[in-house]
Amino acid sequence: MPPGGPRVQKNSSASASDYENRPGGSSVDLCDWFKIRIANLWKEGDDRVSEELFCLAQGPLKCVICYEGYIINGFRFHTRKRQRKRKTQNSGVVVKGDVESGEADFYGVLDEVILLEYNALKDRRSPKVVLFKCKWFDIYNKVNGVKVDKFGVTSVNVSRRLPINEPFALGCQVGQVFYVPTHNTPQWRVVVKTTPRNHFDFPADEDDHYGNVILQDIVQEEVINILQDIQEVNNEDIPLVRDDIEPDLVEARFVAQCRELIDDVDVDGGEGDTAEQEQEESEFSDSGSSIGPFDVDLQESDFEDEAENDESN
Repeated sequence: MPPGGPRVQKNSSASASDYENRPGGSSVDLCDWFKIRIANLWKEGDDRVSEELFCLAQGPLKCVICYEGYIINGFRFHTRKRQRKRKTQNSGVVVKGDVESGEADFYGVLDEVILLEYNALKDRRSPKVVLFKCKWFDIYNKVNGVKVDKFGVTSVNVSRRLPINEPFALGCQVGQVFYVPTHNTPQWRVVVKTTPRNHFDFPADEDDHYGNVILQDIVQEEVINILQDIQEVNNEDIPLVRDDIEPDLVEARFVAQCRELIDDVDVDGGEGDTAEQEQEESEFSDSGSSIGPFDVDLQESDFEDEAENDESN
């Protein structure tokens, strides 16, 4: 469950029917009860239980796949271990907080990508879930953990960890950020948010409105059948030599010179196009998400739990 996930709320007016299908005693494991409960509903043909939910309730396979890099949501992520050998920074992660409850965004760095695979029904694809194991910064401390200046710029203290043991987040919920070091406070990093590649955030409502208006203007009200006006013409009957004027005689040596000149132009043009193409490929090659002179390698010491932080928490 990602940090800042659903919270259990007390309800003094809860009825007995709310606990009809809950585990009978404290010794019953929730995962085992959930597995049996979903299996029984599946056998009964309950419409609330889909094939994917049934497979997920049975639990993942014992073997998992781990990655040091992963592309999801339009972002290219690298773990901190992989990033240390590179000049680019792709390990910063962010999980959006709940706006209604006032939860702030959660910032951290990626440690590991884990792919869970589940058993599938016959002739079905196996459901897969991508988990990001992260180290989260302490955003609950508004003084020494995170701060927002008057311009709305967010900074985080990378030496303070979130005092909650919830390292995992769903890959589909994770966005990417960069951490830029400051000049006078080495433990603080300025958060720079980014957008996915080839992603353009256009207002959906305005696009639909104006798009419909344009379509209504250009659509023809009457359909014209132009197939009746088409006549087939045999190109073999068209003469390629004019017979109404006298032919011009050209010496053979001039024809040879023209052919040599045309061949030279074609060769030079081809080489020029190839050079330009190679230059464009080098300029637009995939080199990660670089932030120029602000590249920073977050060291392991930045995430060590200090005794002073533990005492203050």
